[in-house]
Parts: sequence; structure tokens; C-alpha cells
Amino acid sequence: MDRVKIGKLPAELTSFVGRRREVGDVKRLLTQGRLVTLTGVGGTGKTRLAQRVATELRRAFPHGVWFVDLPHRNGTDQPATEAHDPDVLACLVGAALGLPMQSALPPLRLLADQLAARHMLLVLDNCEQLIPACATLVDTLLRTCPEQRILATSRELLGIAGELTYAVPPLPTPESQTSPDLKELSRNESVALFVTRAEVAETGFQLTEQNRAAVADICRQLDGLPLAIELAAARIRVLTPLQIVDRLGDRFALLSSSERAAPHRQQTLRACVGWSFDLCSPSERSLWARLSVFDGGFQLAAVEGICADDTLPEAGILDLVTGLVHKSILTFDNRGAFARYRMLETIRQYGQEELGRRGEAASLRRRHADWYTSRADEAERDWFGPDQDRWCQWLWAEHGNLRVAFDFCLSVPDGRERALHLAGTLWFYWLVFGLVSEGRTWLRRALEANAERTRDRAVAQWIDGHLAFVQGDLDTADAQLEAARDLARELGDELTQARAVKRLGAVAMFRGDHELANALLTDALARFEALGEQGASVAHARIGLAMNSYLQGDFAAAVQQDQQVLAICRPRGDRYLLAHGLNNLARVEFALGKLESASAHAHEALKLGRSLPDAMTLMFSLDLLTEITAAAGDYERAATLIGAARNRWQVLSSVRHWTVLAEPHREWVDRTRQALGDAAFAAAVRRGSDFAIDDVISYALGEYVEPSPDPDTITPDVRLTRRESQIAELVAQGMSNRQIAAQLVISQRTAEGHIERIMQKLGCNSRTQIVRWFHDR
Repeated sequence: MDRVKIGKLPAELTSFVGRRREVGDVKRLLTQGRLVTLTGVGGTGKTRLAQRVATELRRAFPHGVWFVDLPHRNGTDQPATEAHDPDVLACLVGAALGLPMQSALPPLRLLADQLAARHMLLVLDNCEQLIPACATLVDTLLRTCPEQRILATSRELLGIAGELTYAVPPLPTPESQTSPDLKELSRNESVALFVTRAEVAETGFQLTEQNRAAVADICRQLDGLPLAIELAAARIRVLTPLQIVDRLGDRFALLSSSERAAPHRQQTLRACVGWSFDLCSPSERSLWARLSVFDGGFQLAAVEGICADDTLPEAGILDLVTGLVHKSILTFDNRGAFARYRMLETIRQYGQEELGRRGEAASLRRRHADWYTSRADEAERDWFGPDQDRWCQWLWAEHGNLRVAFDFCLSVPDGRERALHLAGTLWFYWLVFGLVSEGRTWLRRALEANAERTRDRAVAQWIDGHLAFVQGDLDTADAQLEAARDLARELGDELTQARAVKRLGAVAMFRGDHELANALLTDALARFEALGEQGASVAHARIGLAMNSYLQGDFAAAVQQDQQVLAICRPRGDRYLLAHGLNNLARVEFALGKLESASAHAHEALKLGRSLPDAMTLMFSLDLLTEITAAAGDYERAATLIGAARNRWQVLSSVRHWTVLAEPHREWVDRTRQALGDAAFAAAVRRGSDFAIDDVISYALGEYVEPSPDPDTITPDVRLTRRESQIAELVAQGMSNRQIAAQLVISQRTAEGHIERIMQKLGCNSRTQIVRWFHDR
């Protein structure tokens, strides 16, 4: 057996990068409790974090800070067999601390007696394969040594009274939606780690404009996992960053190290993950493999519905999921109404390989596709009603799983019709979330794979025509809607036929043929009512008739239709179509000079948009409020709203094709510019364009509170953005990162990145210092 690695603290052979927030968090926990266990999947940097915390706390412990790397057999990562005995483990720890252990007393009692009066910090590293012995040892020391603190690292909790746990997260990664400048990207912790290690591997390596996208992609694909990033950086000796990206599909073959002194489990990514796999029970390993069919996280109900069978009974799934969370294989997110679980992509790929070795991949993917298709059907049935918000959240969270289900269905001959069905079922999802292009891509692929003249094909053609209409592709819309109408008539599908007729009426209205539009929309409404439809279809048809009447100048008819839309939607708890009806009603009232009621209805529509991701409704509300505000003479506010809307319309540029509305809006923009003058107009527009989406809505509703003066008015050397100032205030209110993320509707990792940048700008290293700075302002 190797001699236990001893010494007060091992020397750091490589630089310590980032983790300022984590170091501060762990130090704070050690003031709150006497045992802190750092947990996390292999490769997250638990040992390095523990070493750095211990180094910074040296002066706080008169009797020293001691690091004990728990023993392994010669040349392996397996624990020494005898170390499973708490007394043997006590002997080894005593030897590491340089204590005489020759007494006739039991070793654990002897160790406790000798440490009883010592004020020290003991770091126990790699406890995961000695959990029972470590738990007994630690519990004994805590009960008999009142001045001792213990910092443990383990992939699994010790599970004893008084244990505080800290899940060591991966490093923050660059956001895929943003393209920060080189300086800002270099401050990202995962990028900084890659660059630092790459500089060691290849002298002269630098982050450049040419390689920054590839480096950011490496860090994102590796989920910010420090070990994986370090192993990837070592390949800079022979590969460019772009070549590394291309090879990450087989990351276990790519990511290995020639560092012979490193533990075996840290020399290759496969060995590191395999070490975690070996810690699991046979049932946990089986579930790990099956969970790899999910993409982007999952809920417990999905696990029970897809992964359970005779070998893994549904009644035991919750306990197995709990075990995988405790072993850091799964991360747990409880911010929503239902808990979600997620695997790092590296963990997932290992599970996929294992699933393939077990011969279960095809059957699990089919069960996954069946379950999500069934849930999508349920979402469509329940969409128009009080559960709208819940289904919005579910669909957005499960986007990755829906995509995986669709791809699988297309990949097998007997699944292609189901793929067509799934793409059509999600019609409201494509519209509400603004995913029009993606929806049309799914529909095109599915239609190309299904030439049979079926009801699902007619539905898909109707939806493709609807989405083409939203994009302003009116010729394609006409062709697809006419094909859907004809096929539905042939098949006797009255509902799809009525839907196609309704949307053909909308196309005619957009073309300016209001007489044809009225005929088609009236025909569609009659068809719906004949079928006994009472909900969304009827509301849709009346929204079209109301807008067509408005465009013809028949305001009384428009108001009558809009009022009926509201009467349909309000009792059912719908918000999506209600917001459209309110916007339409507000526009008619604005045309009639009823500014007060127009403003009230537009504000109500905007409030509904707060809980819906429907970007189009939001933008129409903002444009309408801009015009109402300008008409009321508040030109500076109108210009700010113009700026708030402008950037967001660019994302939806393909749908802003209705010149009948766009041209009057441009007139109000010109009138506002003339009233303010070019300089004041430009300044107000810039201010609005800087608003985050939640600020936009608050400002438009008159609820926006100007943030406290930026710190640069007090301390010229420090500048926080508006978002950073907002987050600093939430930190000062005592909110956790998770609470801040939920409050601002951003990811926890994004919140963490903002807090790290705040610390860097302020030159502090703890949340407490942020609080003090905020209150000192």
C-alpha cells in the first residue's frame, strides 16, 4: 500500500484559476458549521477548491491546516481494503498528522483523545469509496474535538448529523447567444482555465479573434468541467482549438493526459467518469445508462414513464434518482413547480456508451419518443385554458427532448408518420415562442418523409401555411393552405378544412382583399360553430374578422368581434388569444380617440405578455403604447419605447410585414423625432435599447423604478451595468444565486457569471463585500 500523502498542505503545481465565489462560499460555511463536504461529479475541481480554501484559512487555525489524501492500493485508484475499518483509517490519519499511535487504546479513540484540545482544520480528500469508515471517523472527531473543523471532498455525502454540503459547480461558460469582446471572454472562468493550461502546453498560445469562438465552444461543450477543459487544453500541442471542437464527439478518446504523476482517474476523462460509475449500485448504473436518452434535463415523471420496467420498477425510481443526486451524477433544480434533473454532457455520453453496450439504446429511444409525443398531444388538448402557463414552461424546458424524439421518429421507417404528427401537434409552441423558422424546418423534413395523403399531412400543411404567413411568405402560405384545405376535404376532416379556410382569409386580408377575407373568415367561423367548437378556433376566427373590420374602417363591427373574443377567453383562463383581442380592441379605441381606454387595454395585454413568451404580442403592445404615448404628447417616453422595441423587432423582422400597421407607426416615430429634435430623440432611443426585457415591460406599464445612481457617479474607477447594479441590489437583499435567477428569469449560471464580474469590477472576493459596498453607496 502506498504511504498516505501527508503534509500540512500539498504544493500547488499549477495556477489556481477563478473560483473566487466558491472559495468565499466554502469559507463562510466553515464559520457556520464544523463539517463541510464538497460534493460534485469527478473532475469538477473539489480537491483544488479544498486546497485553496485551506490555504487561505491557515492563519485561522493555531494548530494548523492538515490535508489527508485517503489511501489507495499501489498503482490503482481503488481504496486500500483495510482502510474500510474506522480504526485502520484512524491510524492512517494519525500517521498523516504525525501523531504517535502506539497506545493500547482503540486507534479511533486514541486519535480523538489526541486531537481533543486542538483548534485545527482537517481536510479529508476523496472520501467517496470509504463512506462508512469516513462517516464514523468524522462523527467521532466532531463529538470529541470541539475546536476542530473538517472539510471533506467526496462524490457522495457522508450522511452524518451537522454536515453542511456544498455542491461544487462546473465553471461558468460563455453564453451561446452572446458574442463578447475578447477581453470580456478572457474573464470567463472556463475560458481563462483553458487559456492558462494551453499556455503551459504550448508556449505562445493566446486567445485571439480567430480562435475565440472555438475556445468558447470547447468550454460550452465540456460544460465547464475543469478536468475536461485541462485535458482538452493539453491537446493544443498537436491540435488547434477548432480541431479539438471537431473531435469532441468522441471526447473519451480525445481527452487523456500524459501526466504520469496524476492519479489514474485524472489521467483520462473516461477513467474519471468510470470511477463515478463504479461507485454506483447495479441499479443506479442501469438508470444512469437509461437517463442518457434525455437531452437538456428531465422531470421525475418522465423518468418513471420511460426508464421503469420489470428490472427497474417504477416504485424504486425515486430512490435511485436520489442516489444519483447524492453521488453527484445528477444535478437538481427546484426553481420551477416541478423539480428537474440534469446530467453534464460528459456524464450523458458515458451513459449512452453504456446503454449501447447493454443493447437497450433503440428500445429506450422509442419509449422516450412515445412518451414525449403523448405529452405533446396532452399539451395541445389543454393549451387553451388555465394551464397555459404550465404548458409554456414545460414545452420550453423540454425542447431538447422534443427535438430528440422528433429526430428518432424520422430515423426509423415506422416512426415517420409519428414525426409528422409531433411537428403538427406543436403548432402553438412554434407561434408563441417565436420559433417559426424551426417549426417550418421540422414540418418540411416531416412532409418530405411522408408522401401519404393522411390527416396528419393535411394538419402539417395547414400549420406550415400558417407559419409561412407569419413570416410574410404569402405565396407559400397560399399554396400550403390550399393544399391542406383540399386534402382535408378529400379525407372528410372538417376541422382542418375550417382552419385552412380561416388562415386563407387572413392571407387575403394581408393582401388587401378585404371582401374575400371577410367571406373566408365568416365561412370558417360558421364551420367551427357547426362543429360545436367553442374555444380557440372560434376566438381565432373572430380576431381575424375584428382586424378585417378595423382595416375597412368599420369600427363598430371590430369592437363587437373583439368583445366576443374577450368573452370567450376570459372564462377559460386563456392569456395568449386574450392578449391579441385586447391589442385589437385597444387599436380600435385609439382610432376612435379613446386614449384612456386604449391605454388600459394595451396595458392589460402587456401584463399578460409578462407570463407568456409570445414576442409578437409584446411587440404589437409596445408599438401601440408608443403611438398612444406620443398622441398624449409624452414624446420622450414614446422615444424610449421606440428604442425598447427596435432591437426586439429585429429578431422578428420576418414577421413585421403588415404595412397597413407599419406605415402609421412610422408616422408616429417621425412625429416624435420632430417634437424632440434629433439629439434628444437619439438619446431616448438609446436609453430604451439598453433595457432588459423585464425593464421594457415595467417601463411600458409605468412601474419602472430608476436604479440607484451607477457607482461611477460615486467611485469613478468602477462602472456596473444596469443589470449588474440590479443583481448587486438583490445580493444585498440576501438572495441566493438561485433566487436571483428565478427573480430575473435567467439561468443560475448566468446569475453566477454576473456576480463574478461584479466582484472583479469591485475588487472584492465575497458576497458580504458586495453587500457592504451596496449599502455604503
